[in-house]
Amino acid sequence: MNFSKKIETKTATLFIENDIMYTLYKEGSDVHLKDIEENFNVRLKFQQGKKIRILVDVKDVWQFSERARKFAGSDQLSDITIAMAVLIGSSMPVMIIANFFMKFNKPKTPTKLFKSEKKSLEWLENYK
Repeated sequence: MNFSKKIETKTATLFIENDIMYTLYKEGSDVHLKDIEENFNVRLKFQQGKKIRILVDVKDVWQFSERARKFAGSDQLSDITIAMAVLIGSSMPVMIIANFFMKFNKPKTPTKLFKSEKKSLEWLENYK
């Protein structure tokens, strides 16, 4: 399942490469529930009902609302996700938001935070 097509939403660029769904959030994005739902609907179209590994790059995000974080940890997303690597980079505010997400929203699929894209892709290989 590989697509060369990329879809742009208000907050992210989404595409599939090497059987991994990439969701690359745009710099300075202020992500609310409606934004994460829009990205979810794009994923549904791409994935056509199949579960897939996902790399979510949030290193340049300004903020994720509480409702957006709750949705990101929901059953709806776990139903279409095998494992989720979250690329957080080295920004302290992003690390705080991501750790808060992991501790309080408790994603239902295997999820891990990474500073390096290479390490996140290596981790996702365990879920092939």
